[in-house]
Amino acid sequence: MQSAMVRLSMESQASRRSRLLVVEDEADLRKSLEYALKASGYEVRVADRGDSAFRVLGEFEPDLVLLDVMLPDISGLDICRQIHRMPLAKRAVVVILSARVEESDRVAGFEAGADDYMVKPSTSVS
Repeated sequence: MQSAMVRLSMESQASRRSRLLVVEDEADLRKSLEYALKASGYEVRVADRGDSAFRVLGEFEPDLVLLDVMLPDISGLDICRQIHRMPLAKRAVVVILSARVEESDRVAGFEAGADDYMVKPSTSVS
């Protein structure tokens, strides 16, 4: 993600804060990311489903999209494929944020148009 963030900082307009969209259905993770990113000075919007992500993308021009793959209504990969066709989102850096760890999942993310792929932190219950 560091390379995506470097690209984000280089491409963002100097006259405004960088804009981020977090698309994540897990409420705790979504809220944690929103809090941390806002505290770091970013302008942040959040969505918990694909339909709400498309609504935000229609009115908000993000510099970076953090995108979960497994959403309740549409695959994050399908959203990723469509982002670069949307007028307000086509220049956004897209980072897949997923619990899926297989190499084939990473390849699918990049083939869908993602700029980077990060595995979500997880905790195991013993």
